[in-house]
Amino acid sequence: MNIKTYGTAFTSYDVKANHKTKEEISEEKVSFDETVKQTNEVEDVLYHTTTKADDAKPTTFIDPVTKKYVIASLENETLDKLRGKFGSDNVVEKEDGSIRLTGDAEAFVSGWFADIAYKREFLTADANSDGQLTEEEYNNTWNDFGIENQSMTEFSSGEEKLLFSGEKIIQSYGNASNDVGYRNYREFDIATSLDDELNTTLQGDKDFDGKMTLKEAYNTNGNSAKDIVLRHLKEFGVSTVPSELDTSSFDHLLNFVLDIFLQKDDKEQEKIMQKMYDNIEHGEEPTKENIEQIYTEENLEQIKKLKVTNKESKNATLEVYS
Repeated sequence: MNIKTYGTAFTSYDVKANHKTKEEISEEKVSFDETVKQTNEVEDVLYHTTTKADDAKPTTFIDPVTKKYVIASLENETLDKLRGKFGSDNVVEKEDGSIRLTGDAEAFVSGWFADIAYKREFLTADANSDGQLTEEEYNNTWNDFGIENQSMTEFSSGEEKLLFSGEKIIQSYGNASNDVGYRNYREFDIATSLDDELNTTLQGDKDFDGKMTLKEAYNTNGNSAKDIVLRHLKEFGVSTVPSELDTSSFDHLLNFVLDIFLQKDDKEQEKIMQKMYDNIEHGEEPTKENIEQIYTEENLEQIKKLKVTNKESKNATLEVYS
């Protein structure tokens, strides 16, 4: 049973690194203690956390849009990840115990902050600016995405069994209140604050490339992408019982169909599939070389519902769900 995911859920702002020395940082006027009770009165501070946790520290960096200070609450796990990637010189602990980010660490974090604050609209969703999000406020964010699932099952011994499943993002930045065709990537958990989402996103971007893939999104908060896709299949009424069919002689066909679904634009799908079926109707089982040639030479349109027949499985069904 093969499970794949494809697509980008969210993308951080592209921010140029600005390195500050410890001396320059020590001369900055802003600090956690000075502004903790006057967030809205300090002109140089865009956002000030109200989250207090033993496993987190107030962390200062510059918002790339307004060029104002942000003081967010970053968990120790997040800070350890930043130190491991960018070094302690980019994650500076101040005398008051708070953290000042600089250089590449600041660019990485501030880029994701901007995505969450502006594109996902967490700042405006916090209607009373108390730093926390009610469920009603969270529903005004754009923290979800639309997905589509393609699965192939086969029937044996009177039971439907799963050969493979692929899930892809068809629309990023969906409104969190829309539960038709959209997914809260944190599944049954919702962000309680901008700080909460920032920590989840920073920890989710495993390769520090400024993109959260569908797999990374599903793997946040201790979840498993495979388990989430299988749970979605159950919601669609698709069997998750793994097939015992030996697919070694036509794995290239299965992977080809799944790869098309996951990686090709929806408008490009029909021609490739039609050419492959024409070959089958003329008694020509497509080889791996045939598939590669079709894949590179033709364009495809949307796969919706097809039935695939081959000599190993005479009752395999391919369907798309969203």
